[in-house]
Amino acid sequence: MTFSDCIDKLSAVASGWCEMRVPGSKPGIAAVWPDVDRRIRQVAGPSAVLTAWNSAAYDPVDRYLYFMGGGHADYGGNEVYRFELDSGTWRRLTDPSPLDYYTAASGGHSFWIPDTDRVPGAFHTYDGLLFLPATRTLLALSLGPANGARVDPGEALDQTHLKADGGGPRQYEFNPSLVDERNGLPPLQWRLVGTRDWGYPRSAVLPDNTLVLGSRTRLYRAQLVAGKLQVLSQFSSQADSGDGTLVYDAGRELLWSMHAKVLLAFDRTGRLVKKLPSPNRAKSIAISTDGRLVTWDGGALVSVLDPDDSAAHWSVTDWGAQGPAAAHSGRVYEKWRHVGDNLFVGVSTHQHGVWLFKLAAR
Repeated sequence: MTFSDCIDKLSAVASGWCEMRVPGSKPGIAAVWPDVDRRIRQVAGPSAVLTAWNSAAYDPVDRYLYFMGGGHADYGGNEVYRFELDSGTWRRLTDPSPLDYYTAASGGHSFWIPDTDRVPGAFHTYDGLLFLPATRTLLALSLGPANGARVDPGEALDQTHLKADGGGPRQYEFNPSLVDERNGLPPLQWRLVGTRDWGYPRSAVLPDNTLVLGSRTRLYRAQLVAGKLQVLSQFSSQADSGDGTLVYDAGRELLWSMHAKVLLAFDRTGRLVKKLPSPNRAKSIAISTDGRLVTWDGGALVSVLDPDDSAAHWSVTDWGAQGPAAAHSGRVYEKWRHVGDNLFVGVSTHQHGVWLFKLAAR
């Protein structure tokens, strides 16, 4: 079922869900998974791209969603996927890079990684995967490559493939175009742009193309210039510990930062202007056409709040069997997106397709 098919189906209801499935036995991203060896597969295999602590980036012009990620011992593949909203098509844009270099963890064991001077290792993206409108490239904030492919004791090693600092934080830019050069990058190529430690990253773009990037304790203004990620200044020292999701609200000119126990709002100067409770299992946030805040837990729960209401509270709907089936709750981040009108798309597992949700009018 395509996007337009779902629009037709949802036109008959005030609010509801429609699943965009691809033909065959694999309804979603699994239809384009690569074949991987044991080093790359690790514990979970490519299912971790959606079910681990990974986000998505959205190109609102072409209406493409981009996905990647693995991390820790979940998965070692760094391939990039694209879901084309209008056609309902999944593509795997790149293949996993070979894990033919090695480095050492802080605990002492060595593990296999790709050439992290050129490409990222698979990593938990959290909210650190971002589409940059000015360059039409992706920015990836990596905490470090997956470490589940341990070097076997006694294995003969090529010392020229040792990367002593290859397991550390890295930031990369990627050109997702199949044919066009973007920002000096050939199609489907990566570029290393920084080595800062962002902890649990959050990311958003302001209208002037300034980046707001955050760790678990700070937010910073940044820019990507001449192939380097430059931190300009501190945006705010107010942040909740742990991971979160950062989105820009154009209507109110605010940045919303959603965390497990609190929702924070900052104006464009970095001043904290609101502090609200978050709904249960909150790991995502998107903004409807009429300004309501809408979260999805990756399963049956959708929560809605009007932050301008003096008695603002979350209205929670449990869609049960009428919502996403075989869902994976939590860890959604920006795999939940507003795509126009009061329509949202979300995906949380390879066991289903991409879901389109229609929010009821006020």
